[in-house]
Amino acid sequence: MSPIILIVALYLLAMIGIGIYGRKYASNFNDYLTTGKRATMLMIMGSAIGAHIGSGFVVGGSEAGAVFGVAGAWYGIGCGLCYIIVGSALSKFAYTSGYVTISDYFKARYGGNTTRLIFSIATPVSASCSLAAQIAAGASIFAAFGIPGAWGAIIATAVVIFYSCISGLWGAYMTSVIQTGIILLGLILGVGFIFAQGAAQVFASMPAGAFRLLPFNSAIWVAMVIPTITAAFVDQSVFQRLISGKNQKASQWGHIIAGLLLIPVAFLPALIGMYGSAIFPGADPSTVFWMVVMEKMPMVLAALIVAAVLSAVMSTCDVIFLAISACLVHDVYKGILRPDASDKQCQWLAFSFNILAGVFALLLALRLTNIISILSIAYTVISSGCLIPFVVGIVWKRGNQAGAVSSAVVGIIVALASFFGFINLPFDILSLAAALLTYIVVSLLTKPRVLPE
Repeated sequence: MSPIILIVALYLLAMIGIGIYGRKYASNFNDYLTTGKRATMLMIMGSAIGAHIGSGFVVGGSEAGAVFGVAGAWYGIGCGLCYIIVGSALSKFAYTSGYVTISDYFKARYGGNTTRLIFSIATPVSASCSLAAQIAAGASIFAAFGIPGAWGAIIATAVVIFYSCISGLWGAYMTSVIQTGIILLGLILGVGFIFAQGAAQVFASMPAGAFRLLPFNSAIWVAMVIPTITAAFVDQSVFQRLISGKNQKASQWGHIIAGLLLIPVAFLPALIGMYGSAIFPGADPSTVFWMVVMEKMPMVLAALIVAAVLSAVMSTCDVIFLAISACLVHDVYKGILRPDASDKQCQWLAFSFNILAGVFALLLALRLTNIISILSIAYTVISSGCLIPFVVGIVWKRGNQAGAVSSAVVGIIVALASFFGFINLPFDILSLAAALLTYIVVSLLTKPRVLPE
């Protein structure tokens, strides 16, 4: 175990060094949030893959594979589809709009600050849920070293907060490229290794249901796939990635290629989870990935996978913290309360919000441990509140602020009511239908806004 810890420590020090180097590309707070539009297609592709592959995709996908068989790949497939769709449909608008945040669009499209505030509040809540999923993934890594879950979550939180304070968006993107390459290579080599150790015979003894792509009801499939896609359109982290490319094609194709790569790779964690559930019967599904990695793979391969996934969690958390900073500091503090705020004030306030968000996410991670379930909550909340005012507002000019605000409120209330069982919807994401209906009806019943040319 000591050599593995040494390799992990050296790897993390290297990633922290890259993060510190990336500070040179954040001469002001705006560059801190956007890389100063210096991100290459490779950096965007690596960051897009890294945003998923550190938590829900690898650890959560393996957990789902242990429970559902190959169908555990559906969450990862949804991750790939979301990038293909967003890269194709949204990259040109995002890159050429001149907005730093989606809230900037809401202010320009609807006028005033009310609609902007809804997104600026909904996004940190959703982002904190995503942060909790990353912390849960980090805790599972520390559990593999024998550290109890609660202490692992606390250590993971401290690590990601520290990293977020030293790195900007450029550093997160650059480390994601390295981490993504190592994780992809590690997954391919890991699956090859378990097959060399007799995985084919293990799989042959499993029931046929383990190899069905849809062994569960439609509600589970929808929860695993659809919120990931819808949320990507109003995910501040995705929007920041789309506007950070050195040109629009880099932003577009970086996401499309990332999506095309993620879809086939999604089956690899599921296979490892299936193998782990068979050779470690009775083990907690959330731990089987690390049990296979730590106990069945060669030391160097295991160390690199552990280090790369942990480092990917750090970089992904950094991007999430930046999204929270963009909404609370750029949109609310500087955009509404203190337009004359200095860069130094904004950065110190961003660090303070990072700590608060980290503590909130830690408490959530300690309460909810299923990674994909936590991510589903995050995606459903942001989709229900913001997708309709954003997407329909682009294509339907009659929509107004009253319709947008009413749509957001109704969408979030219906989504939460369904999630907590107060109402019975077949799919939580059907809250979007209520949001759309509200947006159209209220907009038609109230005075339209004359949009600037």
